[in-house]
Parts: sequence; C-alpha cells; structure tokens
Amino acid sequence: MPISYLSAGQIAGLSVTTLQRLTTTQMASLLTTQVAALTATELEAMSADQVHALGATLVRALSVTQIPHVADGVVFDTAQLLALNGDQLAALSQSQVAALDATHVAAMAADQIHSLSGAQVSSLTATQVGGLTTSQVAGLAATQIAALTATDIGEFAATQAAALTPTQIGAIDVTQFRGFSATEVAAFSATQLSAVVAEGLWSLDATIIAAFSPTQLAGLTATQFGRLSPTDFGKLTGTQVTALSPAQLGGLSAANLVALSDSQLAALDATHIQALSAGQIAGLGVTDFGRFSRTQVSAFTATQFAALSAADFASLDASAVGALATPQLQALSPYVAHSLTTTRLTELTGTQVAALTPLQVGALNATTLISLSPTQFGLFSATQIGGLASTALHALSATQVAAFTPTQTQGLTAALLQMPEAADFGKLTETQVGGFSAGQLAALSTSNFTSLSATLVAGLSTTQLQGLAATQLGALDATGFARFSATEIGQLTAAQVRALSPGLIGALTIPQVQAFSPSQIPALSAAQVQQLTTTQLSAMTAAQLNAFTGEQVQNLQA
Repeated sequence: MPISYLSAGQIAGLSVTTLQRLTTTQMASLLTTQVAALTATELEAMSADQVHALGATLVRALSVTQIPHVADGVVFDTAQLLALNGDQLAALSQSQVAALDATHVAAMAADQIHSLSGAQVSSLTATQVGGLTTSQVAGLAATQIAALTATDIGEFAATQAAALTPTQIGAIDVTQFRGFSATEVAAFSATQLSAVVAEGLWSLDATIIAAFSPTQLAGLTATQFGRLSPTDFGKLTGTQVTALSPAQLGGLSAANLVALSDSQLAALDATHIQALSAGQIAGLGVTDFGRFSRTQVSAFTATQFAALSAADFASLDASAVGALATPQLQALSPYVAHSLTTTRLTELTGTQVAALTPLQVGALNATTLISLSPTQFGLFSATQIGGLASTALHALSATQVAAFTPTQTQGLTAALLQMPEAADFGKLTETQVGGFSAGQLAALSTSNFTSLSATLVAGLSTTQLQGLAATQLGALDATGFARFSATEIGQLTAAQVRALSPGLIGALTIPQVQAFSPSQIPALSAAQVQQLTTTQLSAMTAAQLNAFTGEQVQNLQA
C-alpha cells in the first residue's frame, strides 16, 4: 500500500523509529496534508536526506509552528528556501538561519531576506553577510541593519557598501560603523556619507578620513562638521581643509579652529575666512588669531572685526594693521580702540587715521592719543575732533592744540568747550577761538569766556558777539567788559544789555557809556538804571537821554 494512503492521523501517529525507516522515495511521495500533520518530535527526528526529499512543494506545506522543529543542522536546499513564504522564513530558528549555506542565502529573493527578523539577521554569520547580493543588501530594513555587528559590516564588499541607502546608513551606530574598512568607505557616495552619524564618521581611522575624495568631502554636512572634536579635525589634510565649503567651515566649533595646524590655517582662503561666524571669531585665542596672514586678515568682514577682542587685535603684526580697510577699522569696538597701544596707533596710515569714527576717537586712551605725530593728528576731521573725550583734550599739549586747523577747531563740541579746566581753554590760540561759531562761543564756560583776551574779544564778529549767552555777559566785571570795543558794545542785543550786571553798569567808563546806541538804552533794567552815576549821565548824548523811558527816568538817582 502506497504511503500516500495513510491518513494525516496515521502519519502523526508514526513512531520516531518507523519514521526514520522511511526512504527518501517514500518521503517524496507524501501528500501536503500528511506533511502538515508531522509532529514536532517527528520533524526533529528526520534526517537531512529525508528533509531534502520533501522537495519545495512539501516544505511549503510546513506551518510556521513546524518550521522551527526541523532538525538543527539540517539546511534547506536552495529550491526549498525559495519556496518558503515570508511567515515561514520568519519562523526559522536562529540556529537554522546560522546553519544556512552562504550560497543558499545569496539565492534568496530580496523580499525573503527582508522577512527575516532582527534576531535572525544577527544570527547570520559574517560569511553569510558577505555573500548577500547588492539587491538583498539594499532591501534590508533599518532594524535588520541595526542587528548587524561591526564584524558583519566589515565583511561587506565595496559593492555591498555602495548599495546601502542613506536611510540604512543612518541606522548604523558608532560601534557598527567602525567595522567598515577603508575600501568600503571609499565606495560610499557623498550622499551616503552625509547620512552617517557624525560620531561614527569621525571615529574612523585617520588614514581613512584622509582618503576622502573631494566629492565625498563636499557631501558632508555642517552638522557632521559641528560634531568634530579637535582630534578628529586634525585628521583632515591641508588639501581637504582647502576644499571645505563655507557652510562646512561654519559648522566647526571654535575649539576646532584653535586646533588648526599652521598648514591647515594657511589653506583657508578669503571665502573660508568670511564664512566664520562672530562666535567662532570670538572663540579664537590671541595666538590663534595672530597666525592669520596679512592677506587672510584683509578678508575679514566688518562684522567679524566687530567681534575681535582687544587682545586679538593686539596680536596682529604691523603689516596686517597697516593693511586694514576702512570698514574693518571702523568696525572695531570703542573698547578695542581704547586698548590701542602707541605702537598700534602710530602704525595706522593717514587714510586709516582719517577713517576712525568719532566714537573710536573718543575711546582712545589719552596717553596713546598724545603719541600721534602732528601730521597724524592733523588728519582728524572736525567730526572726529568733536568725538574727543575731555580727558584726552586735557592731555594734549599746547603745541598739539595750537596745531588744530580752523576746520578742526570748529569740531569742538559744547561738552568740550564747557570743560572746567580753564588751562585747557588757554591752549587755544586767539586765531582758533576767533574762528569759533556763535554756538561754540555761547557754549564756553563762564570761566573760559571771562579769560578771553582783549585782542580776541576785539576781533569777534557781529554774529559771534550776538551769539554770546546772557550768563557769559553777566559774569563779566569791569576789566572783562573793558575788552569790548565801542563798536562791539553798540552791537549787543537788548537781551545781552539787560544781562550785564548792575554793578558793571555803574563801573562803565565814559567812552563805554557813550558806546551804547539809543536803541539799546530802553533795554536797561530798573536796577541797571539806578547804578548810573551823575558823571555817566552827564556824558550821555541827547539821543541817548531822549531814549530813556518814563519808567527808567523815574529810577534815575536823584
């Protein structure tokens, strides 16, 4: 009786001994229903020849609960493996997967490989992994990739490594990534490298990193560069540093910039320099900044210069300072300007001195400022002179102040002219003060105004004279007022006449009294009129006397 006549129940009831006596021919003649009835004990007792005799169709009849019970060490042949569906493949035990021949694994369809669980993939031997086709590799899920060991990954051929997708590469952790050989990494495209977790990428041996092609290097992201340690960055060659894009360089930490070797630093061109952020610039040490060449310093933007510390600027050599462009120089903070040493200031060219902003001029240290040569000082504009700090002006010598041009003198602000140091005002020449605007004269402190010489007062223009403040005129005594000429007295406005102190009115000389015009007489206050003496009144002209108002006449001394 053919074995195929036995019922499923009878098949399931066969003893292990009876089952093992079945020939391969008998095994091959079993029906799918009979195979499906085999028990775990029977499957575990079958020999390799008996299993292989089942053929692809009968193996396909095994359920997912039966598959794991096929005897350990029994390897399905290629046809049988290809006959298994995804669920059946997923049911294979790890030992069964590990026992598969590499040739058999390589013969499996990509979707079959994809059916394996992470645990099953982790049980694949390095040889099996190395035998996967590029299609199979590309079909591995992220969870399967994550199950591979560094040793497994090290078995990949260059063609297999090149078949990995960016998503798969992104699923590889640091430990796994270290398993890639130089040959495998060299096979990666720029897109693949850009997907590598930064820590994994930079954990590679220096020789591997140094072998990155320009194309591969260009594919690395700013984020990957931002995770570089100084040690990792040191693995790049000078040529590779030169090939970095502005975005990649911008991802570097200040610590990495500090770690640049002389050859790497020298490789940075203007485009690289201008890609550095203010934060990166601020993080550079004095020694590091001083290593930039004159050409490189000339490439810095105004924004970058604004981030420099005083120490950074001080680290520049004379040639670099002398090459600074106006926007760079004007971007220096007042704090940096204040720290300029005499040597640094005198290194500036005439164009650079003339380019300093009023704020920078105002921040200059007084001791440093007086070190300027007359030629350099003469380059300051009126606006720059107006930016001087009062302490700086006070520190200038009389010779330096006397060298002010008329244009520079006109830049002296009210704040400077109101300095309490009369001695400083005394440094100005009569010619310079004579060139003051009406506003500048009006801004003089009373002590400075009353110190004006007779020659200077006599030279005031009508505009200057009539711009004098009431407080200034009110501070004059007889000696001070005596410096005004008869013509100047006659040009005083009504408000200015009224500002003269009553005591001063009583001390006027006859020529001074006679210098007042009839139009000025009505401006005299009652207190001023009361101070007029009989001698002064008797010297007045008829036109002056007729100009007195009724109220003023009533206040004349009896």
